[in-house]
Amino acid sequence: MTAKSRRTEVSAGVIAPFRRLDDGVIGVMFVLAIMLMPVATLADDPVIDQTEYLITEAPAIPGERADWQSYQIGQTLGFVEGSVWMRLGFAAPGAMPDNPWLLIRPVHIDYITIYRDTATPTPRLIAGDRQATAGGIVPSTYALALTDADIAEGLLIRFDSHNLMQPHLKVRSQAALQGEGTAFYLLVSIAIAATLFYLLWAATAMIASPTPLVAAFIARLSLYLLTLVVHTGLTRPLFGEGAILTQDLAHNATALTYITVAQVFDLMLLREIGGRWGTRLFAGVIAVSALSKLLAFGLGAVPLALQINNASALATLVLALALIPFCRPSGSAVYVVNHATLAIYFLLQALPLALLFAGTLIEGAWFARLLEFSFINYAVLPGAYIAWILFRRQQVIIRQRNTLAERSRLLQARSKEQNLRRKEMGELLEMLSHEVRTALATLRLAHHMDALDGATVGRATQAIDHALRQADRVEELERGRLQVRPQPLELGALVDALGEERGVHLEREGEPAVVQADPELLRVVLSNLISNAGKYGLPPHPVVVSIEQSAEAVTLRLSNRVERGTEPDSSRAFEKYYRAERASGQSGTGLGLYIVRQLSERMGIDVELIAGDGCVSVILTLPSPASENRRQPEKDHDRHRTG
Repeated sequence: MTAKSRRTEVSAGVIAPFRRLDDGVIGVMFVLAIMLMPVATLADDPVIDQTEYLITEAPAIPGERADWQSYQIGQTLGFVEGSVWMRLGFAAPGAMPDNPWLLIRPVHIDYITIYRDTATPTPRLIAGDRQATAGGIVPSTYALALTDADIAEGLLIRFDSHNLMQPHLKVRSQAALQGEGTAFYLLVSIAIAATLFYLLWAATAMIASPTPLVAAFIARLSLYLLTLVVHTGLTRPLFGEGAILTQDLAHNATALTYITVAQVFDLMLLREIGGRWGTRLFAGVIAVSALSKLLAFGLGAVPLALQINNASALATLVLALALIPFCRPSGSAVYVVNHATLAIYFLLQALPLALLFAGTLIEGAWFARLLEFSFINYAVLPGAYIAWILFRRQQVIIRQRNTLAERSRLLQARSKEQNLRRKEMGELLEMLSHEVRTALATLRLAHHMDALDGATVGRATQAIDHALRQADRVEELERGRLQVRPQPLELGALVDALGEERGVHLEREGEPAVVQADPELLRVVLSNLISNAGKYGLPPHPVVVSIEQSAEAVTLRLSNRVERGTEPDSSRAFEKYYRAERASGQSGTGLGLYIVRQLSERMGIDVELIAGDGCVSVILTLPSPASENRRQPEKDHDRHRTG
């Protein structure tokens, strides 16, 4: 990969997050690069000639005998109980920039008062929690336009804060101030836009496939946005005297809450790779730190609460990095996050926090500024990386859910099919049992009446044999064992022979006709139709059979009279086991017409039942040998043409 392509890939961190371990290392370097961009311009300001500080228990202006100590801009004073005073002296007016402004960071200093250092100090600026303060050109700073008197006399500044005392002061021209404001808004806009992008994705993912982990991610992103606008001073105009909340309370409360929510999310993410004892240890650390800082904050020990908050933030990330190698995913895990992938995520968060802690220990202006910029960059690339992890996780979950849904659908269809088969098997057994019992009852009755003869036994055995043959025929049809061997045969002769065999009086109309069909299968079809017509017909009306022949087909129509209102349902007549109400008193399997339809379709015969006005007609349209002979050459021609 060329340097240009690698830079392109890295710069697209939000759109195309890291996909390999190497990209994760590049991501760490990119975080550091962004955080250190302003370092080159953060050297000690040469126009501030003298800086001294003094810590007092009372807010009164220090007297002449005060023990002032030298202060290096960016030096950390820790968490101070009391007031911190600073005395500034400036270089000669000729060394000052045009239209100079004094900038003081960070804005989460709770209360700030600036005096001109004269015998009777004159207040120049009162800002912070007790005074509504406009955001100014650079919302992340307190800004004061310096006058010639300020430069000549110097300034006294009093700071009161529950937070870490590490003020950074510098002098900039108005033009440079505007440039800093532009850079600030650009950086904050990137952070907010990136976070909103992750939040939008998480919201859509939550709608499509809700999971507790994504819900926790949404809570974390939402709270981060709130914390970001508070910590960068964008909400400063909303706070001040008479406001519901002060800047100090809003800053500290959001910082404490955000870290706890982020830790809970990290815990849920850590659970994805298993490790029961490890996650319990992680959860214990979170619980202890959350309760400790809540207790300290509630008792008014705000500095202690903030120290616990900062220490626990880094401690949990380091602990997670230490626990990852020992975690083993459970067999029931829906999606297993790769150990290396998760380690990169925690490393991306731990490095900026480690630099923040280093900034509290190392004296220097650039580390003080780093303290401000680190929080902005803290969630940009780590947020992109974790959004990518969750995106992959959601994809896997959705695919698994779709697979499970498809399997469930197939299982339901298979279960429905099995239930249908069991139902049909039960109906078949019930039919066979009924037919056999009916035949046996006839034999018992004949034996009891001493009327048992060969004819009675023959009818009984014939009924049992018919039922068994019907069942065998259905099995052949459903298992695909049926073979069709069509040949020419005379239809009228076959109809007459079956009518005589079944003992059914037929009245045949029309001329003899030759059809193309399988003799055995057509015999079964006609036998079932003639038997049904004779069994359910209304005596003494005969069964009328008419045959009509055309050039393409032969039409056979079997009609019999029935009592009005007892006609079968023509839409259900060919269903398996269907029997009309009038047939309940007659023996039968309910398979006759079903077999007729199935065998006819396999031989290319159209079958239709028409019932109404006391008449039932079954119409068969059979192919003639002439039509089959004409179609055969066409098939052969097509085969040769496409072969």
